[in-house]
Amino acid sequence: MKDKKRNKKKGFTLIEILVAVLIIGILSAIALPKYRVAVEKAHVSQVVSAIASIAEAQEVFYLANGRYTDSLSDLDITMPATINGWTFTLYNDSEYKKVEAKHSSNNDIGLVHYYKNPGTIDYLHPGQTYCFARKGKTFAEKVCKSLATKKGFANSYGTRWII
Repeated sequence: MKDKKRNKKKGFTLIEILVAVLIIGILSAIALPKYRVAVEKAHVSQVVSAIASIAEAQEVFYLANGRYTDSLSDLDITMPATINGWTFTLYNDSEYKKVEAKHSSNNDIGLVHYYKNPGTIDYLHPGQTYCFARKGKTFAEKVCKSLATKKGFANSYGTRWII
């Protein structure tokens, strides 16, 4: 009886290995999209912090000069030209007083902070930052939604969430 137990081969069957691979594949399929959203959310949070710093520096510039600037180099802050592929633009015209951040390789998502109410668009409020996702871009929508305090508004171009 002992001899039969000793001669029995040890190892996994093909079915057991296939089941294990299938389970790992299913778990990966569930976890990977959530991981991508979490990573992009971390990048966007870093950009939101940079936008807040730019907006504060813009207000300091306004107090010192009586006007807003449209050049980041005029502001009294030091920051890299890009953060994780995001670039920053200041708009200081009659319609918009804002800082905008866009990802260089992903136009589906953007951030906008209005530091002065343009007056022509009644749903925009000074001091609020919006996360913008282009219409139909579910990944960008998931990232914005995960950061948002509430949904702002939607139009034919996309949806804005207030951060």
